[in-house]
Amino acid sequence: MKRTAFDHLLNPRSIALFGASDKELSIGTAVFQRMIAVKSALSIYPINPHHKLLGGYVCYPNLKSVGQQVDLAVVATGIGNVADILRECGKAGVKAAIVVSPTGYRDRAEKRRIFKALSQLANKYGIKLLGPGCFGVLRPESHFAAWLGVDAPKPGKLALVSQSGGVCSSVIDWARQQDIGFSQVIALDNTAGIDMGDILDYLTNDPKTHSILLYLDHINPARKLLSSLRAAARIKPVILLTAQTDSDALHNAVINAALRRAGVIRAYRLNDLIGAAEVLMMGKKLRQEGLGIVANGRGLSALAAQRARSLNVPLYRPTGECVSGLKKLLPRSSDVGNPTNIYNDLEPARFGLAIEAMLADKECAAVLVMIAPTAVNDVEAIADVCLQLHRTQKKPILTCWMGGASVESASKRMDDAGMACFRTPESAIVGYSFLLNFYRNQLLMLETPSSHAFDNEADIEGAKSLLSPVRRTGGGQLPLQTAISVLASFQIMANKVGRQLRYRGLPLQIEVRKDADFGPAIHVFIADTTIRIATLLPPLNPSLVHALLQKLDLPANASNDHLELQQLLLCVSDMVCELPEVEVLRLAADAADAESPGQDVSLFVSAASKPVPRYSHLAIHPYPNQLRTTYVTKAGREVSVRPMRAEDAMMERSFVLQLSSETRYMRFMQNLKELPPLWLARFTQIDYYREMALIAIVEEAGESVEVGVVRYTNSGDGHSCEFAVVVADDWQGQGVARYLMERIITIAAEAGLKLMVGVVLRQNHKMKAFCKSLGFQIRSDPDDDTLVLAELDLTRPRSR
Repeated sequence: MKRTAFDHLLNPRSIALFGASDKELSIGTAVFQRMIAVKSALSIYPINPHHKLLGGYVCYPNLKSVGQQVDLAVVATGIGNVADILRECGKAGVKAAIVVSPTGYRDRAEKRRIFKALSQLANKYGIKLLGPGCFGVLRPESHFAAWLGVDAPKPGKLALVSQSGGVCSSVIDWARQQDIGFSQVIALDNTAGIDMGDILDYLTNDPKTHSILLYLDHINPARKLLSSLRAAARIKPVILLTAQTDSDALHNAVINAALRRAGVIRAYRLNDLIGAAEVLMMGKKLRQEGLGIVANGRGLSALAAQRARSLNVPLYRPTGECVSGLKKLLPRSSDVGNPTNIYNDLEPARFGLAIEAMLADKECAAVLVMIAPTAVNDVEAIADVCLQLHRTQKKPILTCWMGGASVESASKRMDDAGMACFRTPESAIVGYSFLLNFYRNQLLMLETPSSHAFDNEADIEGAKSLLSPVRRTGGGQLPLQTAISVLASFQIMANKVGRQLRYRGLPLQIEVRKDADFGPAIHVFIADTTIRIATLLPPLNPSLVHALLQKLDLPANASNDHLELQQLLLCVSDMVCELPEVEVLRLAADAADAESPGQDVSLFVSAASKPVPRYSHLAIHPYPNQLRTTYVTKAGREVSVRPMRAEDAMMERSFVLQLSSETRYMRFMQNLKELPPLWLARFTQIDYYREMALIAIVEEAGESVEVGVVRYTNSGDGHSCEFAVVVADDWQGQGVARYLMERIITIAAEAGLKLMVGVVLRQNHKMKAFCKSLGFQIRSDPDDDTLVLAELDLTRPRSR
């Protein structure tokens, strides 16, 4: 597979270390010692004009004298030398650099100046730059270590990315005690040329990384980061710990809402990072909610149940059949139900039978087994039972071994087998909550609501014209009647709001605020005995409204109250999607009635500004309904063309299976029989902020059948994208591919992209001719002589 600049940065084959030294307590010495301590097979070239030999390695006076192409430059010199070194690297074709040089700035202005200058240099030469002041990077499997931590961890499946070198080093040190390994460790600290989104995109496609742990001092740039988080979380678990917590309650609620929609698990404590990863890496996921508990003591299960209530972790209600079965299996002294407590039973097999009975219950999602050492329980035998069930059961089994030395062996056996194992009932429930929240967030991530909840068209232009007078005078609060008219443009009737915001007699309030990082967020407040807040990011659909009601602990059923509130929230979502001018919207339950509509309605808008691309103010791009079209083939068949969505996965899988082997090879450039699950998720779970996929569908025998697909993916540089297109063999020659390409070219140009690139096999003469007919220029791939690049300037007018 073709190596990228990020491969050079994070998984290099050759390294030049500028500032390598043997001087005590110097940065260059620390980095060099750690680099050679891992006994790397990589080519390492120390560079220091004052040495001929260092640590058994030939030392070079400069990069040119190395005489070999270098993947990565690691810079450990004074900050004043970094710019000259980057120029030297750029001229030598080095694609990546890590600057660990210490960064003592006089003030923030100097820091900004230095970062800007280094960033410009890196961009000029196409260098991926981490630093200056970067704590370092590790790739344990490749024995690559360019960092300032104490010792390198063992290889594993976890990637750790941290904006704090101290946090990174601490997690590594703690994980070593737990015998946990890592696929990649990246301590960003400061970086002038790469952001967290770039790193996430690399790790998303890294086959050695199965889960990603993140520590962030701040979430910025929020929209790009959220897009990268969504792309990663649709393929592998992502757990995030951030220092942004309770200073602003509403902003913190927005962060939580954004992470849930991205499918990301949020941790709140440092040790939760590893704990969450261990649970999620068991390889067994939840398919529903509802935890079962089996314990050998009432106190254990009571503590677990109490913690479950506080974390909104539901325990499942056993069916009558399950209860009857448990009563037949267990001694009369047992507490049968959920939790099930088995007292003083000398038969370890009975624990296994109880666990199996719960797992067989259709209402049960997973089972937590909690054992405290007693004189009558054989801990090792119970461990044998748990291990056997872990191997044979599809549902997750978690264990909690209370105590110390007497359960140490059993606990270690659980760890070695990849089972989630905890020391206390409370920590076990916290661990399970990560599994549960991952399940919930994955469901939320699959929701792709459009910007319009109803068929009736909103009067968007009419609403914008009503906002104009206030915006021209600097923005602010709209007059009441103007606000009522704007709301009416989106089917929000002021004289109904009061009724819609009363849920079973409880008064609710809706407030929309534009968050500085994530754009508009919808907050719903309810005040009864306590004040409860639920926050969601637009766009919304009925499923997301249902999740909001659950968050507020309100019954989400098909009652009239539910339907009224749902309609109001969906209309509010439509409004904030289409009007980026809205800064604040407040709707209260005690509002309006027929005589005095709108008295509890207020709407604030921003000052006039340049137009922005549609939906660019939103953290989550709506499903682009407006891109639906119809094409009639040369043979007169009607083909529906629309953006891809998550529920198209099975149709996409069948489509690829039915392609001829030659067509599959030309599209994927390898002998591929069917799409691997990770590819299928990546191809169908689209983030419309960064990519687009259009699917061509026909109706055959009452079923929708895919006959073609085209897509582009943003290259990450802000101006270019890569396209791919394929049409079913039986439908080739009908104009479908040309229509799909014309559509995707138009969409990419309207998105502000300037260059479209396709990678084509040199032997694929049909595709090369097709691209030329669309205006693409064909040139050789400089890195692979078996490929050519088809490039189209999207800024030039196109002849039809």
